Amino acid sequence: VGSPYSMQVHRYDHTHPDNRLFMEDIRRLMDRYDAVALGEIGSERSAEIIGEYTRGNNRLHMAYSFDLMGPDGSASYIKDIMESLQHKVSDGWCCLAIGNHDVQRVASRWTGNEPDTQSAKLFAILLSCLRGAVCIYQGDELGLPEAEVPFEHLRDPFGINFWPVYKGRDGCRTPMPWQEDAPHAGFSSATPWLPIDTSHFALAADRQTGNPDSVYECIRDFLKFRKRQPALLHGDLNFLPVRHNVLTYARSTTDQTLLLSFNLDGQERRIDRNDLGLLNGARLERLDGFKAPQGVIAGEALVLPPRSVLIAEVRQAG
Repeated sequence: VGSPYSMQVHRYDHTHPDNRLFMEDIRRLMDRYDAVALGEIGSERSAEIIGEYTRGNNRLHMAYSFDLMGPDGSASYIKDIMESLQHKVSDGWCCLAIGNHDVQRVASRWTGNEPDTQSAKLFAILLSCLRGAVCIYQGDELGLPEAEVPFEHLRDPFGINFWPVYKGRDGCRTPMPWQEDAPHAGFSSATPWLPIDTSHFALAADRQTGNPDSVYECIRDFLKFRKRQPALLHGDLNFLPVRHNVLTYARSTTDQTLLLSFNLDGQERRIDRNDLGLLNGARLERLDGFKAPQGVIAGEALVLPPRSVLIAEVRQAG
């Protein structure tokens, strides 16, 4: 089963030059309201088109980027993708996501189908610290793993036709679990379009709300922290070399510089201060205003437990 549309070269029906003028009309209308113009661009040159359509203040405010939705969640891959986006989008603005209704849930996809709450927290925080707006796919704020949908309940034609080699997209499309003890997890009193995975009941929103150790409260807490950091909202992004699957980069504005280090590995990792590119006399102050698995500054090194993050403010001497 193939899609003829995907086999065509869309030279005349994609990203037509006149789109830019039309977007300027849309933007003039949107500017009358407290609203955002968010685009979804289907093109082989999507990154360049995002830059073209979001650059300046007279077209789209931002556009979705799907570049982080692949199976590779390694530090090197994320660094390469973000550096490529920065180069192509330039001074435009992306809306970044690591999950949607067409890909396996990130809690399973980036862990080799061995999801855990610590990884789910780390992935959401990592997404929230990259340069761009943040889009969290429903259920990812609960750390939901990919649902197992029995063949007889499949709805996605691709899953039905290619089972079991490809199980389709139904595993990321199951109902949102609101209440652990309610029928259909509180999603509906009627039988939903897709069944709810039994493992999702224990991750329901009512089970996680108010629990400081839950994925949901961790993400809520971090998003509040993010709002207080100018560098995370609109700062520049500069990566350091990747070592041992640890992603380290700086976000900076004229008033704030943050150093962020994410250990995406399953082992504790240490990063020597000499590898951080700090100016002589600069000191690091760890920021603790959020609940998540965190690393520490130990003498002249950063020490990061498995699947942890360290965020530090860089203070220059004098």
